[in-house]
Amino acid sequence: MSNSNYSEMVASRICHDLINPVGAIANGVELFEMTGGADAEIDLISEGIFHTSARVRFFRIAFGVSDAAQIITAGEVKSIFDDIRNERVMLHWRVDRPMARRELRAAFLAILCVEQALPRGGEIFVTYENGWKVVAKADIIDAAEALWEPLAENEAPENLTPTTVSFALFPMCLQELGFLPTVLISNTRLSLYFD
Repeated sequence: MSNSNYSEMVASRICHDLINPVGAIANGVELFEMTGGADAEIDLISEGIFHTSARVRFFRIAFGVSDAAQIITAGEVKSIFDDIRNERVMLHWRVDRPMARRELRAAFLAILCVEQALPRGGEIFVTYENGWKVVAKADIIDAAEALWEPLAENEAPENLTPTTVSFALFPMCLQELGFLPTVLISNTRLSLYFD
């Protein structure tokens, strides 16, 4: 698959994930116009704005061009996850130090990969201590072999979709960093390590 195909998939992924919060903003504005404004409509608009802004900032790091020298503060990353609203997956970002944007890009792409194994929701824990660790816990982990076996070998799977394009970008990012992944999967836990 060519890089242009990946670009198209990334664009589709971004559009797909931004449709819901933008729709919530539009609904809030419509209700605001119909009723003359009330707290419920303002809350709906505010939540949609914060969520959309956070998703754009997340995608900017995950999919954007990264400068090798750029460092992002722990506070900036924390603010992204504080503003993302996801009722299905709870993300616990436990990295309290500034990080190079290229490494954050790998971590954010890893989160997108791990989310795919949580169709019924769950929790994701991200830590950094002598390397990155992204761990998912759920009642059921559904890690498709066609995606995870190539990723464990630091390769891109075939037959990707916009939802799974991170499985191609993550190995490319690791190769640029000189990192290797380790993947451990059970029925209720998925652990992804890389350094």
